[in-house]
Amino acid sequence: MQCVADLLLLNSDVRPVNAESLAVFHDSYSKCRETVITRTKGLLVMTGRINEQLHNVLSKWLDVCNCILDMTELVVGLIECCAHAAYLVAVSKPNCVPAQAGVVDAYRIRRAHSEIELLSNHFRHLTIHELTPSVLMQICSDISKNLTVLTDCCRVASENTADVFDQEQFRMCVKSFTNNASCLLSSIRCFKAKPTAQYYGRCIGFYDALTASTKALVNFATEDSFLGTPATLTSEATEAKKSIFSEYGTHSNKGRLSASKPCAYSPITNLSVQVHLHLQSITLPYWILAA
Repeated sequence: MQCVADLLLLNSDVRPVNAESLAVFHDSYSKCRETVITRTKGLLVMTGRINEQLHNVLSKWLDVCNCILDMTELVVGLIECCAHAAYLVAVSKPNCVPAQAGVVDAYRIRRAHSEIELLSNHFRHLTIHELTPSVLMQICSDISKNLTVLTDCCRVASENTADVFDQEQFRMCVKSFTNNASCLLSSIRCFKAKPTAQYYGRCIGFYDALTASTKALVNFATEDSFLGTPATLTSEATEAKKSIFSEYGTHSNKGRLSASKPCAYSPITNLSVQVHLHLQSITLPYWILAA
């Protein structure tokens, strides 16, 4: 959630958000608003569900984790909706020029790389005994999904770039991270068969190589010449965009500050309070867009 917020809410470039969660409405502000309202209501329902599980002694931690994971996906989609809505509001003002797409979608490629980095950190923080076959399968599936996104971005960029050297560079980037990914997946299969410290170390080494190769791709692919041009906004449009983000940020910070205060409760109750306070800050975009 923090990664997506950093990419979308703290980015000075004014561009539309191209994400799967936004495919249902594209450039329709009214549909965007309806989606935000629906997802906000769903988030409130999920908040209550998580709180119920945290206070139920019969709840399984796996169920709680799955609910939090679902909640995270919902919040990410909500942030994407709000960022795209802010763009639509801004460019609808008089004398504003919409963004021109480039051959690379910076948000998609940066998010895919960030997901791979997060998976790497997750892998490192798990002990050998916690890396069960099901966990390893999920990690491999997530790696494959994000590599598919990177491959698709490189294919589109290579097909639409005029410079033959850039075309070749994109193709070589795909070969680079694909080879590293193959080495990593091979190491994970070995570790799955023989979960020892030696094979665990191999996984970490090849994960570092994969992360480095995708990072190099992001550095290359997000050069200004590949990204098109951001929208040109008037001062009125800029203020309209900032008003959404500033209100969102103010309430989010309040939620974080409140959640960081020590609570004299049991760990379960403390976690429940933190979840509740964090999610309270997410309801604001609904009231902004509904006004």
